[in-house]
Amino acid sequence: TIAKNSVEDVLRINSLFPRNLAKLCNAKDIKCFHITTDCVYTGKKGNYSEADFFDADDLYGLSKNAGENKDCMTLRTSIIGEENGNSRSLLEWAKSQAGKEVNGFTNHLWNGVTTLYLAEVIETILVNNLYEKGLFHIHSPNTVNKYELLQIFNRVYRLDLRINPVEAKDAVDRSLSSIYDLTKLVSVKTLEQQITEMQEFFELLNTSVKVEEQIAVGF
Repeated sequence: TIAKNSVEDVLRINSLFPRNLAKLCNAKDIKCFHITTDCVYTGKKGNYSEADFFDADDLYGLSKNAGENKDCMTLRTSIIGEENGNSRSLLEWAKSQAGKEVNGFTNHLWNGVTTLYLAEVIETILVNNLYEKGLFHIHSPNTVNKYELLQIFNRVYRLDLRINPVEAKDAVDRSLSSIYDLTKLVSVKTLEQQITEMQEFFELLNTSVKVEEQIAVGF
């Protein structure tokens, strides 16, 4: 069971905070983006559009759905990115397994975006005056399974992984689609393109940080 205070924290962060923030921004005429999740769906159907009613039955999915509101631009998506200080994501886990043999699920489907590309999407919306209140799905144009996603990580990050294709006990397909032209306008880069650009971005960033640290020590 989940402790009462934990449930309250989840609802406060995932449900109440986004709504209160959106109302505040709306009152001040400030553009507000709310990033939400594909976990409002169980993953039993796949290819979910904005017209599909949420069907999550767990606390996380229900609380995230409750946080979606009409006072801001809600971007429903799923993201992958490099992390600082932990390895909870699939990407960081894959990097931590470099040179090893791992399994990749062939029946877990996904078409989310990288954190870097999501930032580009938001920039595109702002620069081109495409901001609009409502719910929009942000996704990649191609859907992959977790086995294929691990293969992309392996190529881009040169991890030397030996990846076995396996089926999970329960199939999951939370792939997204959209009924809006906006999503079709910004969802143009393939997952491999996004992941390659993200790897190059963080490699350059980390190099710059190291140079700055060396300069600081020198002085």
